[in-house]
Amino acid sequence: MIYDYIVVGSGVGGSLSASLLSKKNRVLLLEGTHYFGGCSGTFVKDKISFNAGATTFNGLKPDMPVGELIEKAGINLENIEEINPTITVIDGEKIIRRYKELDKFLQQLNCGYPHKNHRKFYEKVLEVNKIFYSHKQKSFDLSSITGVAKTIRSLTPLGLKLKKEFLANSLDYLKEYYPDIDEDYLNYLDNQARIVAQAKVKDISFLTLALALGYTFYDNYNVKGGIGEVFNTLLENVETVKNEKVIDVSKEKDLFVVKSKKNSYKSKKVILNSTVFNSDYVSLDKAKDYYQKKKEAFKISQGACVVYLGIRLEGDYNHHYQILEKQNFSNCISNSIFVSIPSKNDKKMVVDGVYGVTISTHTDINFWNCETQEEYEKKKDVLEKEIIDSFCKGLEVKKDKIEFSYLGTPRTFERFTSRQSVGGIGITMKNTKIDYPSSVTYEKGLYNIGDTVFAGQGWPGVAIGVKNLMGILGEEL
Repeated sequence: MIYDYIVVGSGVGGSLSASLLSKKNRVLLLEGTHYFGGCSGTFVKDKISFNAGATTFNGLKPDMPVGELIEKAGINLENIEEINPTITVIDGEKIIRRYKELDKFLQQLNCGYPHKNHRKFYEKVLEVNKIFYSHKQKSFDLSSITGVAKTIRSLTPLGLKLKKEFLANSLDYLKEYYPDIDEDYLNYLDNQARIVAQAKVKDISFLTLALALGYTFYDNYNVKGGIGEVFNTLLENVETVKNEKVIDVSKEKDLFVVKSKKNSYKSKKVILNSTVFNSDYVSLDKAKDYYQKKKEAFKISQGACVVYLGIRLEGDYNHHYQILEKQNFSNCISNSIFVSIPSKNDKKMVVDGVYGVTISTHTDINFWNCETQEEYEKKKDVLEKEIIDSFCKGLEVKKDKIEFSYLGTPRTFERFTSRQSVGGIGITMKNTKIDYPSSVTYEKGLYNIGDTVFAGQGWPGVAIGVKNLMGILGEEL
């Protein structure tokens, strides 16, 4: 069979694309692992389902990027429950619940980091988010004169409205509201920014910071059974093959040939949900040249370390916590951990009273390039202990409630998802430039989607990228 599209990888971008395209096309999705979703999916360990990363799921209303595409795909998501607050931040004795309602959130914030200008600042954050998300058409394609013209027409109105916010460094912008900004509050903002932008306040524009701070004011959800259930639903009407790792993409005349270790498939077009830094299995010269140039232009070394914890919990907990410490964790670039806890009535993520808890922090992948296995295991042991200590202290949980724990490093992610770096390209002012990767490669008919191409990481960012790709492909939504 000759497919219209072969999608390689079932991450957020791959799954959304396949789901949309399959309504009118012959589509095949190939996934290299035994579950859908990649580093955003859900796997089973010791009979308990774990989210691969501690993450949030948000923006399902039709006027938001993810909600719009899910509605267009005709998908009905079940087993989801809206959560509020989205995140509870624990900074020593300070507890800040990031509620959806501005007044409730500000009451929390002023208890932890009191300041007279908080309301004025967060009203600005909400204003920027409203402008950004109300601008529906965000096209980015510099591969042709037509694409450039469309990009200019699409982004110019938004750019004019948010020119100052796009060009201004966040730290400088903050001084308009907080001329005497407290170090603890700045540390709080740094950690909120890192969740979304993979960078600190000083390195990003105010537009990026506003979006990073704004998503908790929208709808956020917990998915019973794990976020992997979302991918299963997105792909239920798509032809898929799991455990089919692609090792080569080539061409025979006008058709692409996609090869795995088991099979060979042909299609008219190919969409890679691998990163632009991990797509060098493609043997086409033009594509290899494209990926090499992006590797040289964007030096990405940020990854994640994740503890998967089986623990008996008593009482009620929120679904997401961020715990701040004074110093960075060992062999990491962050002083915080992000915790995801399932609902007590989740029969897949809570088994025989044991909760599957995911705890993540940011690292540099180079920290884990150890000369010996012994050195690597020692680093893992030290970090795992530090993360568990922080978790137990922050949530006042006794360690004897822990049934088991495992630590995943960038090397673990590479083994299961074929990528060490996670979180995409940090949305820093340095990285926001004209050669930011788009979905279009130098090889006609070959495209990329995901968190290393426009518009960036997170469900909303990748969804904007998918919508952009559908426009490039000429596929009506």
